[in-house]
Amino acid sequence: MLKSLLGLVSKEEQKEIEMIINSERLNYAPITDEQNRIQKIWEWSEMIRKEKVLEIVYKSPYQDKKEHLIFPVSLYYDIHYFYIVAYNLKNEHYMTLRLDRIQTWKSSKESKPRISYGKKFRDGDIRNQRVDAFLGRKITVELEFRYDPTIVLDQFPNAQRLSADEGWTRFKFESQYTPGLKRWLLSQGEAVRILSPQSLVDDIRKTMKEILGYYQ
Repeated sequence: MLKSLLGLVSKEEQKEIEMIINSERLNYAPITDEQNRIQKIWEWSEMIRKEKVLEIVYKSPYQDKKEHLIFPVSLYYDIHYFYIVAYNLKNEHYMTLRLDRIQTWKSSKESKPRISYGKKFRDGDIRNQRVDAFLGRKITVELEFRYDPTIVLDQFPNAQRLSADEGWTRFKFESQYTPGLKRWLLSQGEAVRILSPQSLVDDIRKTMKEILGYYQ
């Protein structure tokens, strides 16, 4: 792929680009997934475009193989991996699947599900609400942030800036309640103070106590 991309520019530009990326090429360590990702991504992109219903076998590290009947609606990249968002025809809800963990797939004779307008998956809206690759319960978060407010605004584009006082900026935004949201909030350390919902405050407090226990 790199060779093909370099072929799009002049020889002089190729030399400049190669000088820039030589160190990266020499020291690059690939991820553990050794599948032909390009071919798999292409196939799944086509199945989404053609609105196929599929029977798949999925294997996560923590569970046995499972069979699912799905209608894939979105494919995207997030921190090392590609993910599929699919409508599960049996349970009638959306699920997120890591592409490299889908072991087999084939077309099904089942008809395309009728999904109401209100339940249709909308990539842009959902991605603005979440931190990691997975779907979760929608919640409204209110917090105060001590440092550069653009850090919050860049992570949560739908955030409303409510007020600013003595170095703290108050925000309100909708997000998906997932492990990724918790990890992002915890990663901000003393720069963030969560105000609501109370369930998230309690969850963060419990996790912080568990972490503190590791060092006592």
